[in-house]
Amino acid sequence: MNRIIECGIMKPSSRVMSLAILPVLRRKLAAARHLWRADRTLFLRSLRGSCRLYRVFSAPLSQVRSPEPVQGLTVRTLTDTELKEAVRSNPEISYQLEWLEESQEARPYAFYLNGALAHICWLLTPLHMPRRSLRLIPLRPGEIELGHGYTFPRFRGLGLCPLAIGYLCSMALRLGHRRVLVAARHHNVASRRCILKAGLRPCGWILRIIPPLMPSSRGLIIRAFWRK
Repeated sequence: MNRIIECGIMKPSSRVMSLAILPVLRRKLAAARHLWRADRTLFLRSLRGSCRLYRVFSAPLSQVRSPEPVQGLTVRTLTDTELKEAVRSNPEISYQLEWLEESQEARPYAFYLNGALAHICWLLTPLHMPRRSLRLIPLRPGEIELGHGYTFPRFRGLGLCPLAIGYLCSMALRLGHRRVLVAARHHNVASRRCILKAGLRPCGWILRIIPPLMPSSRGLIIRAFWRK
């Protein structure tokens, strides 16, 4: 058992830290004005800051259940344009753009049922390191992370979430990876049930704290999980 208990601070690069204070303040004020005009709800939320608790799940890829064939199901990666179009049509999945902006070369996998987009899930490897200074789950060689899974409302209840996890884990195993890790928000009971149904097991938690007026790509991360 390899247990990890650590704390990391998501901070800007040394280049940003070396800038004079006044130019930094001017940029922050300009960003605040832009956010106020674009999305006042998000602006007010940033004033409060946030504290998010995640449950972490893990399993050797060889122990994740392989999905049964589903008639009418096709799987492929989405292009940047296709993902942005899906977000425009479904604003509730705007968070999908976070990994598009932060991860290098990573693409979401789209699960189509009878030609309709039914589910989206991201697969990250150690090569898909985000541009921000610290990620939620630091991956090691041979590990993958699945995240930002979303089942569109009219396809819920069909078991697409555990099916997607099983499909992507089987694919990763064939490519030589050995372990999968997934982080789910503590309050997202449905997501946690899907992860358990796919064969992963709880292995700890992550706490992410974003102080008021700080960008979401920075903050404090406290991890307490182990790789079984």
